[in-house]
Amino acid sequence: MWYKSLIKLCFTLAGPYLLTACSKSEIQEQEIQQTICFTEVSTRAAISTADEMEEFRVWGLFSKDVNTHPVFESENGTGERVYKKDGGTWTYDNTRYWLEGFTYRFHALHGAELATINAGMNTISCSAFDCSKGNDLMSAVSDEYSVAANNMPESVPFTFKHRLAKVVVKLKAATGVSATVKSAQFYGMSYTGDFSYALADQKITWTNMGSGASSTDTPFKYSGPEVVSGTTVLSLFGDMLLLPQQVNAVMLAVTLDRGQGDETLTVNLPQTTWEENNAYVYTSTVEQTGISFTDFTVQKWNYSYSGGSVNIQ
Repeated sequence: MWYKSLIKLCFTLAGPYLLTACSKSEIQEQEIQQTICFTEVSTRAAISTADEMEEFRVWGLFSKDVNTHPVFESENGTGERVYKKDGGTWTYDNTRYWLEGFTYRFHALHGAELATINAGMNTISCSAFDCSKGNDLMSAVSDEYSVAANNMPESVPFTFKHRLAKVVVKLKAATGVSATVKSAQFYGMSYTGDFSYALADQKITWTNMGSGASSTDTPFKYSGPEVVSGTTVLSLFGDMLLLPQQVNAVMLAVTLDRGQGDETLTVNLPQTTWEENNAYVYTSTVEQTGISFTDFTVQKWNYSYSGGSVNIQ
C-alpha cells in the first residue's frame, strides 16, 4: 500500500527523491491506531514564553532495518509547519499516524523558515540567514521512538536550544554626570551567514559569514534623545541575536551632549568569543570626560516554563 496514505502525521513531505525511499514490501497495510502529535515544547532563547512562539518546522525520519524514510514530504524539503490554531493548541495540516515496527526521530527548527533538508536526509541547511531580521534561531531533536502495539507515544515533546548569541548593550552615567544620548551604532560584527544543521549530532556549522558591518550600514542603531543620569540605564539596541563568532573589532559609537554640545564617543568591545546559547551584557558608563565599559558579563539564559503546552527554556 502507498505509504503516504498509511502514515497520517502532522507535517508535509520532503521532495520527490524521498518518494522512492519506501517499497510496498517494507511498509504494509495495518490498522491506524494513534496520531503523531507535537504538544510539549521547551526552548532556551530570547523568547521567554510559548505565547511568543507562533510556529516552527519539523523534519521526521522513520526507519526499519537499514531503510530510512521521511515522515513528511514537501516539494522542496522545507519540513512540516507546526503552528498554533485557535485556543493556542499546536497543530499541523498533514496528519500522520504511528506505524508499528518502525523507529521514529524528529528534528525541529524555529526561526529558519527557508531551511531545507538534503537528499541524503542527514543535513538541514539555510542560506543567507540574516540576524537583522530578529529571528530567534532554535533547534530541537526528539527522543527516538520504537513503536509497538503496546507502545504508542502520546506526543512528541521538544526541548529547543538557542543557536545564536544574545548581546545586550546598556548605557548609564557616572555619579554626578548627566548626558542626553542622541544616537548610537553597534558595528564590526558579522550578522549574515549560511548554516548547516547535522541531524547526527545536531551541530550547526556557519559558513559565508558576511564582513563586519560598518558604522553607516549596521542595522543595529539607536535614535534618541534620552537622558541618562542617576540610576537611569538605557538598553540601546534591545536583545540582539547574533551569529556565534570571534569578537575582535566590534565597536560602540555614541553621540551625546553633556552640556557642551554634541560629541561622538567610540569604544572597542573587549575581545572574546560569542558562543551560541550565551547572553553577553555590556554596560558602558558615560564619564565626565569620556565613555568606558565598566561591566561585562556572560550568562546562560534562564529557564521559564509557561505558555500552555509549550515550555520555554
